[in-house]
Amino acid sequence: MTIPEIEPGGDLHERMGPREDRRVWLERLAFALSCRCPFDGANPSDCPLHGLRFLGEIERLEWLSCLTDDELDYLAAYHLCCISERIRRLEAAAKEARRADRLERRSE
Repeated sequence: MTIPEIEPGGDLHERMGPREDRRVWLERLAFALSCRCPFDGANPSDCPLHGLRFLGEIERLEWLSCLTDDELDYLAAYHLCCISERIRRLEAAAKEARRADRLERRSE
């Protein structure tokens, strides 16, 4: 992966268009996701990045740079959906725990 040179006072958009901006953003996001799960820091076995997390930084960067824009989009969308679902489950469990607590207090 090559990182564009940025001169002080220069405009990044003069060197990169919107498509390249998105690509760079997606690669950086995918790299951050390849370090660990953003939800709890774990490495779930069903995560598409599970095996990648065992590699060193350079190997991960090289692997991610070979992905297409669509594949990077998929990784970003997958992780957004995964986090949303895990938060939904936590909220449901908390709601159920509050409900059980109220019922228990009523029966006392």
